[in-house]
Amino acid sequence: MHYTHLVAQTSKIKGTIRNAEPKVLGTEPDKHVTSGAGGTERHRASRAVLSRREKEREQLAALRKHHEEEIDHHKKEIERLQKEIERHKYKIKKLKDDD
Repeated sequence: MHYTHLVAQTSKIKGTIRNAEPKVLGTEPDKHVTSGAGGTERHRASRAVLSRREKEREQLAALRKHHEEEIDHHKKEIERLQKEIERHKYKIKKLKDDD
């Protein structure tokens, strides 16, 4: 009799566990599940998104600065080469004039 009572209780518990709906963190509307650190999971997730966006902005700013520096370098190189072209043109003209 004692054994059948335990079996009945065990099957009631198993049935309750099988029929229980799984709770997913943060899926219930207007309810915040607090984490061990004291903040909500939604707050933590939004901070992570903001942090990622800030990092992306910093990376884009660094990339933009790098490209601007490259453009400036190329402009200076173009000026240097144009001066060299003019110098060679002058030498050619001088050689023609000497003939």
